[in-house]
Amino acid sequence: MKMTKKLFLVAIATAAFALTSCDALMAAADTKSGTQGDGKTSGFKWNKKMTVDGNDQALYDKTTGEALENAYRRFIKKIKKDETVTNIATDIVIDLEKSTLATDNPKEGKGKAVVGLAFDFHTSEDQSKYDFVLVGFAPERGDNGSYYIERYFNIPTAKALSAAEAMADEDEDLGSTGFDSSDTSMGDYYNFEKDANGVLQITTKKASEDPVGYSDWQNLAAGDIVKSEDGKTATISVEIKQETKGIYEVYIAGTKVAEYAGETTIPEDSKKLADKNYLGFANGGVAVYANTPVGQKKGQGTKVVVNYKSDKNKTHGLYEEVDE
Repeated sequence: MKMTKKLFLVAIATAAFALTSCDALMAAADTKSGTQGDGKTSGFKWNKKMTVDGNDQALYDKTTGEALENAYRRFIKKIKKDETVTNIATDIVIDLEKSTLATDNPKEGKGKAVVGLAFDFHTSEDQSKYDFVLVGFAPERGDNGSYYIERYFNIPTAKALSAAEAMADEDEDLGSTGFDSSDTSMGDYYNFEKDANGVLQITTKKASEDPVGYSDWQNLAAGDIVKSEDGKTATISVEIKQETKGIYEVYIAGTKVAEYAGETTIPEDSKKLADKNYLGFANGGVAVYANTPVGQKKGQGTKVVVNYKSDKNKTHGLYEEVDE
């Protein structure tokens, strides 16, 4: 699939962000807006809020309350239209008071809600397909919650069209718009399996309807999901960084769990890039994701209310435009 040629490089992070291989960039970039040659630096924050509701009336018969054909309400949306990153760290903060993360009465499937972060996100030149790696978390699955990592290719943008139309790039509240589907997955994908060192690596392609291969779940460790003292929120910290050029590393709660070679890298012969230390680094967009299984009847489904947060004081951006 031919991807867009226009790339923007952004290195962003939360307060917990630490990337030793980026010292030169971090020293050069100021949190106040400015320019570096043909590039631009800026300080900004993420505080993206979204509500994805598997109890929305549109999913159920108004008279009987029975679920319609759709078993899932999903949401996936790139954070900003023309923004890509080499490194990103964010806190996924779930509002436990407003969320219902599991149901004993799903229309089908296991009935566990998923929140996630997608990276290495690319759109085809005709805007018809998405590619991305998804890190998904199910807080109510297993003893301490579970996660999976999957690589999706050629996902039709039509599946996320309503979500894309629901917000402008700068909107902070993503609302509750999403796409509804009876499919158990967004499409065919590649799963990740542990190597001899216990690090997840991409392996073989799985069919979206393969009941055995779908979602290779991994157990979260105790403490990976941090609940507030008042029990109102649960936070999952995820970081994507590159100690080796071109290789994304995935960290959950500070522990490395996976690595993946990016689809697109900053050209080694780029003449416009202000900081040469980033030549050869993998580069792609970032998106937020949620999956809320529908119930047999209205009121029996799942719902997630969540914030994706980063710290403005720890955010450094470097934008670069590559010749068409």
